[in-house]
Amino acid sequence: MSRGGGGASRPGRETALAALFFLAATVLMTWPQALHVGDAMADIWDAKLNARILQWDYHQSTHDPGRLFDLNFFHPAHDVLAFSENLWGVSLFGWPLLAVGMSPLVNFNFLLLLGIFLSALAAWALARYVSGDPLASVVAGLVYAFVPWRFSQLSHLQHQWGGFLCLLLLFLLRYLDLGGRRDLALFALFFAWNVLSNVHYGLFSGLLVALVLGFYAVERGGAVRARVLAAAAAAVAGGLAFVPFALAYRRAERLYGMRRYFTEMLFYSGRWSDFLSAGILNRFWGPITRDWRAAEGDFFPGLAALGLAVVALVAVRRSPEAAVAPRPRRRRVTVHVLDALIVLSAVLWIAASVHPGLRLGRISAGDPGRAVVWVTALAAVRLAVAFPGRSSWANAGDWLRRSRVPPHVALFAAVGMLGVVIALGGHTPFYRFLFQSFGAVFRSIRSPARGIVLFHLALAVLAAWGLAELLRRRAPEARRAWTAAAVAALAFEYRAFPLALHPVDSAAPPVYRWLASQSLPDAVVEWPLGTLYDFDYVFRQAQHGRDLINGYSGFFPEPYRRLQLALERRPIPDSVWAQMGELGACVLVYHPHVREGIFVAAYADVLDRAMASGGLELVRSFPHGDDRDFVFVPAGSTETGGLRERGDDLARSRTALDLRIARVRADGMRLAPPFGYLDAPREARTVAPGDWAFGWTLDDSGIADVRARTEAGPVPVAAHLPREGLQRLYPEYTESDRGGFAFRIPDLAPGTHRLTVTFVARDGGTTVIERTFRIAPREPGVTESPQPTAGERRP
Repeated sequence: MSRGGGGASRPGRETALAALFFLAATVLMTWPQALHVGDAMADIWDAKLNARILQWDYHQSTHDPGRLFDLNFFHPAHDVLAFSENLWGVSLFGWPLLAVGMSPLVNFNFLLLLGIFLSALAAWALARYVSGDPLASVVAGLVYAFVPWRFSQLSHLQHQWGGFLCLLLLFLLRYLDLGGRRDLALFALFFAWNVLSNVHYGLFSGLLVALVLGFYAVERGGAVRARVLAAAAAAVAGGLAFVPFALAYRRAERLYGMRRYFTEMLFYSGRWSDFLSAGILNRFWGPITRDWRAAEGDFFPGLAALGLAVVALVAVRRSPEAAVAPRPRRRRVTVHVLDALIVLSAVLWIAASVHPGLRLGRISAGDPGRAVVWVTALAAVRLAVAFPGRSSWANAGDWLRRSRVPPHVALFAAVGMLGVVIALGGHTPFYRFLFQSFGAVFRSIRSPARGIVLFHLALAVLAAWGLAELLRRRAPEARRAWTAAAVAALAFEYRAFPLALHPVDSAAPPVYRWLASQSLPDAVVEWPLGTLYDFDYVFRQAQHGRDLINGYSGFFPEPYRRLQLALERRPIPDSVWAQMGELGACVLVYHPHVREGIFVAAYADVLDRAMASGGLELVRSFPHGDDRDFVFVPAGSTETGGLRERGDDLARSRTALDLRIARVRADGMRLAPPFGYLDAPREARTVAPGDWAFGWTLDDSGIADVRARTEAGPVPVAAHLPREGLQRLYPEYTESDRGGFAFRIPDLAPGTHRLTVTFVARDGGTTVIERTFRIAPREPGVTESPQPTAGERRP
């Protein structure tokens, strides 16, 4: 290893100072989150799901660990925790907080900041080991923990917990270099903890360990064979900790067909252009790189880190004496066999590329990329066995041993390339090969783009090593000045603070405090239902603990989807009551304040119908800010009879509900504008004076008028015309059998013109459609276009 200057090493003092530095950096770079751990979140979607999972991990592990995966939303589904990351390894750090009564919100924000801090400190420790310079290694912590991609993943708590990746690599390198059994045990421990914290990182760490062990086997040969085998066994032992969790994921896959398909994997694979995007939260590079943003992208690591890493790759060298090693014998027969296989694979690749779907008898060549993988693998083995005959080195191991490039520099360059290949996912033949050949493993994660963490890890270490090279043989004052400049440059490039935080009340609303006190025979369902609302219901479930039909996760079971689709129909069909009954709903909580007007009017209508028919009973209500939450049970239910309010309280709840439903309907009439479509003329289409323009429009209150005009003035419109197919698509609208309209294009001069069509509803609502069209001179002898019939256009 290359060791930087700077005096005698004092590991305890260095670690304490680094911890203080990264604690301050975490608070600053996430400002003002540290001031709002109990009342705000940087994300209110996946963050709320993760807060619920963390609380569930604690509760279930300490009460009924055998049913850890039976997270109780999406009732009555089983193994619901397997629909997303289980976060169990992360949750352990929050158990003391939850044990003393801290809220799930405080617990989540604490673990978010802790994960960022530990990622920085662990990257520093890894860089200190390989570079030997504790001062320069501070840049590794900054790059790894605060690179723009980390802030783009701020909603995903598990991706802020990258410290275990660094620690497992640190102790693996220490064991392979020094042979200490303590290092081997710590490697196994952190390998297990990593996969229990983040399934994505667990998979990536398996590929990382395979690369490192292969590298050492090539570079040092038989000298470390025993250590390589012991480390492989330790990784297997660490991976065994995940077996109970893997079985639960496997059960969920079999129960619900929960697996990742190729198209989904491809969508969440990175692209080369993602290396040009710094993400929407980055204050400096974000606006500059916004044109390259994409889902799961934002790989750009900043120029300072790249520059320092280039210094490491170009300038860090061993002394000539350290690079001397005996040259191994060449293995001629093995080389000839490998060369023949490489040529054969290359020919197969070319043939499969020229003739897609190529078959050789019963053997299919399949994806041409598979041949590329075989060519690459065989070439790597060939170079490990022997370089070309005229080379100065016998093979790859000989090159690594006799080259002046330190082996760890070459290793981290290889780790960086591995991260790029994984992150590009289905856009490279290598990940496609793994996905197609080892589907049981690689179909367990959705987003290969997150493999970019390995690139950022390698970049962080190489950047620290590059700075260590620049600091070498400099005076202490100059070393501190150079380091301060590097830290300032990175902080400037990575600045995302002040973060935009979303206020979140950590206290449970009254309806949830009441639910927590009840013993219910079955599940709760909350309205409105859907992903726009369920993330908050899931978050609040941690405060009442009752089984919940609603849910929010990375996968949605089919019964939930069917209920969601039924509740999206307008009007909502009365069959939803039977659907919810089949799912086990015994209590309905209605939140009319969640959305206003047209978005919840349908819920008010179906509730009113159910109460009028005697199938549903209001049992009580609770204040919620300036509004109220309403609780319903099936009418005549004996199991929920004890939930009802008494006397005047129940009458007041009913009065409040009637007033709220009336207001919802009034808002809906005011806010629901008419809708429709102008079929012709199409945008930028060339038409002639006298051609027919036509379309359709509807409104819940009915259409009062359709108005059309150009810059030359108003145009007469024939409205309320029959329109075939419209009634079938919108049966709930009383005028859908006559929602069509038509008018003629006026006599306008040739050129571009603007058409404005206004739909006017009977309740006063309006909708305006604008369209640009061109007028062509009327050709002599051409007759006017006929009026369209009802069957010529469908909505």
